[in-house]
Amino acid sequence: MFNFMDGINGITGIYSLAVLSGLFLINHNEHLVHEDLILFLGISLLIFGYYNFRKKALFFAGDIGSITIGVFIFFIGVLFAIKLSSPLMLLLVIVYGADTGCTFLYRKLYTNESVFDPHRHHMYQKLVDVKKLSHLKVSVAYALVQLLMNVVLYKTYQLTLQTQVFILLGVISFFMLTYLLLFHKLKIKS
Repeated sequence: MFNFMDGINGITGIYSLAVLSGLFLINHNEHLVHEDLILFLGISLLIFGYYNFRKKALFFAGDIGSITIGVFIFFIGVLFAIKLSSPLMLLLVIVYGADTGCTFLYRKLYTNESVFDPHRHHMYQKLVDVKKLSHLKVSVAYALVQLLMNVVLYKTYQLTLQTQVFILLGVISFFMLTYLLLFHKLKIKS
């Protein structure tokens, strides 16, 4: 997922920092992993961001960088979900997850393209290509929405399992509906 979403300047770095902030907050309360593990990745992302979060990026994460970040976040997220018995930990990557999942479904159900071929169907690509928004504005928007989801997660991850599942299904439905509406609106303008 992180590799698929690494397509515009700044998005991998700033989005990953947003995800790490949620991990750090929860870990600060729960003490599941050593805080340095999260902090050191955050510091490396800040350094990477210095060279990538600009109009003309000097460094790129590439396959190795984005996959490494994704695996790290996956590992910590799954660990937190298991240790805390909280399926809501999926909200830590809901923005990327919704974009990737909906794009995959769109390609599988509505196009004849192979899902393995390069494409420009992700929402962030549509926002840059069709709406002509800058890479950095789209990257910040994705990170801000993720930060909002971190707040929702932080306030709800200790609720009963039934309540968490209800919240998770509601949030996933909201993101899918939002994706469909935005995609339809951007498709009409293209």
